[in-house]
Amino acid sequence: MKRLLCKWIPVCAMGAVLCACGGGVADGDYVGAFKEYVKSELKSGTWVLSADENLSAEKVDSIQVEILHEVTVADSIRASRQEAIDSYVSTEQRLKYEMEVAEHNYKLDENSQFARRADYERKLKEAMRSHGNDRNYASKIEGYKQAMERLPKDHEAYVKFDKDRDFSYIREYEAAKSAYDQFVATNVDDYIQSYDLIARYVGRDTTEVLGVAAQVEFITPDGNQSAIVLFNEKPTFVKTILTDAQALEDDDTESDAIEYEAE
Repeated sequence: MKRLLCKWIPVCAMGAVLCACGGGVADGDYVGAFKEYVKSELKSGTWVLSADENLSAEKVDSIQVEILHEVTVADSIRASRQEAIDSYVSTEQRLKYEMEVAEHNYKLDENSQFARRADYERKLKEAMRSHGNDRNYASKIEGYKQAMERLPKDHEAYVKFDKDRDFSYIREYEAAKSAYDQFVATNVDDYIQSYDLIARYVGRDTTEVLGVAAQVEFITPDGNQSAIVLFNEKPTFVKTILTDAQALEDDDTESDAIEYEAE
């Protein structure tokens, strides 16, 4: 059996079209709810379920609704848990990347400063060897010496040198590392439980039906049309128009989500 793995939230990903139009429809009247959706979309100019031009609600005919399956609190928690895991992983990867980039940048600059110091040291030694006793070169020799001494000779000296500047590569790295360390110190389970989409269901009956996924077929002047629709249950209205990929997932996908919970 195929199951819906979609979060029960106001916004779904992957280009879902949203609507919350009840219009006094009785609970469970999915045909009536779809008719209200049609009116609302045509009025707002956001109709996308057919290529008809100048379509009116009266021309959307022969609406048939086939219920595919229910969507429960448990379904939403499972999907939200997977999103929380994905969020944790992507955030950890992003912060780690930012830290590594900052570390690379400061080491690149550090080596550059060491190379500059080595170059001035080489020039100083050459000048002293060739013109050490020539007063005409005294100013140039002193210039090489001062330039060399202004630059760091080791890591400790580089840290001080760098932090004395307006822009500091070390400070950038320290900030990135601190952000990463603080994040990975967070217990993964605590992160998941605090995830907003999961926290909202704390204490609720996991068997509570939030809505139903249904195949809706209808006819317009352009021909036969079909859509996968997510209906809110109480009150009944079209919550989301789903793509096939959103609405129907293979059993393997559900198994993967359950395995994540078990780990």
